[in-house]
Amino acid sequence: MTQRAASETSNSTILELPINHPPPHDPFTYDGWNYAVTTEHYPTTMAFDNSILPPAGNGFIPIQPLLPNLPPTPEEDDVIIPKAPVLCHCSSPASCASGYHDVKPNIWRAINETLVKPTKLSAEEMAIEEYNAEDIPVRAIIEGWDSIERAGKMTPTWRKLRRADELCFTNCADTERLAAMRICHLLITYHGDPTMERRATLPRWYWNRPSQALPHSYGIDFFVWPGLRERLIFSQHQYCNNSFWELLQTNLKILWTDSFQDTFYHNAHTSKYHISPLFEQRIRDINAWTMSTDFFQHFPELSEDIPAYMGIPASMGGVHPSAVVPSSRRRYEDDESKVHKGQRAAIC
Repeated sequence: MTQRAASETSNSTILELPINHPPPHDPFTYDGWNYAVTTEHYPTTMAFDNSILPPAGNGFIPIQPLLPNLPPTPEEDDVIIPKAPVLCHCSSPASCASGYHDVKPNIWRAINETLVKPTKLSAEEMAIEEYNAEDIPVRAIIEGWDSIERAGKMTPTWRKLRRADELCFTNCADTERLAAMRICHLLITYHGDPTMERRATLPRWYWNRPSQALPHSYGIDFFVWPGLRERLIFSQHQYCNNSFWELLQTNLKILWTDSFQDTFYHNAHTSKYHISPLFEQRIRDINAWTMSTDFFQHFPELSEDIPAYMGIPASMGGVHPSAVVPSSRRRYEDDESKVHKGQRAAIC
């Protein structure tokens, strides 16, 4: 390298590289990349068995096989819809299907995990459901659920309702348990076959309210009171703790003047139980589904949605008008109850 004379205009000196001389060696450069030219995707000397490399003709590395099989996040697959904005009772992972067996499960979460979502029923499955629709709930109360399991009569639908009964209604009186199972089975079979003909088997007050078109927890659909269903869609997390269910079980009252034995009869020829037509008519009247006043001491706002039970005088042969304090909302009449008129059949 030589130094040229100063420029006439700038008085600066310019370093001039010699011509036709090789550049100086840089000790920090690597000049050993001497693989032969090839038309393959990778140099021959780099060829090795590596499952990470993409197959020929594909310039992308498949990422999914490299990731662990993670379960879906709660945001992706949760039975509680919508989730609470903050941690609440039903946010607990403890459930009937979890490993937290030492923790009492949240009933609201557990019942929604049990019901999950409507399942389409085939014509054959629907025929089986209809055949045992009245026998199974009566037999479950009289003989126990295990007897039905041993007899091979349990279906996926009734297994769901068995779990629902064990979670929500075991502390109810037998009359209320039968009413709850009967009405819930009517709804769940309609969801399995959502036709106009099947919907006609439901009391009109059990039809969906407009608010039920909004995303919501499936368990809400099974509450009999339309006003309460609507309230829960917008504020379910005010009632998702276990104390709500404990109070509901102990305070639910069906306006029925007779005994539990009068809610059904036994057919000696078929050995099947059937629900009394009078009891069927009674549970299709929304005013027959009441709560004791103790329930409203804890949830006074629900008196707008649920009739209050004031007791049935023992001397009365029928339901006295003062036995029920109707809610301030419009009561929903059941036009179809007239179809089920009939006399109570004798127990065989």
